[in-house]
Amino acid sequence: MNATASEGPDPLVYQCRLPLSSAPLDRVTGLVRAHLKKIGSRRRKLPPDRIALIVLAVLRHDQRLADMAGAYQVSASTVRR
Repeated sequence: MNATASEGPDPLVYQCRLPLSSAPLDRVTGLVRAHLKKIGSRRRKLPPDRIALIVLAVLRHDQRLADMAGAYQVSASTVRR
């Protein structure tokens, strides 16, 4: 049996709309920012508000990490962290 890759040379990526107010996004952004400051994180490719948006999208829509990575043009390991 041949195992094939789930993604070809041009993976398809789709984006979804998150029906939420700014309050949850602001709250998660604040938590991300505080955590990054606490651990002394160096500069990230994405700002805290984009990280928060990815977190909410993954939790809300059970998005594959590779799909979210493609949408934000970062690696899957970046989204995983």
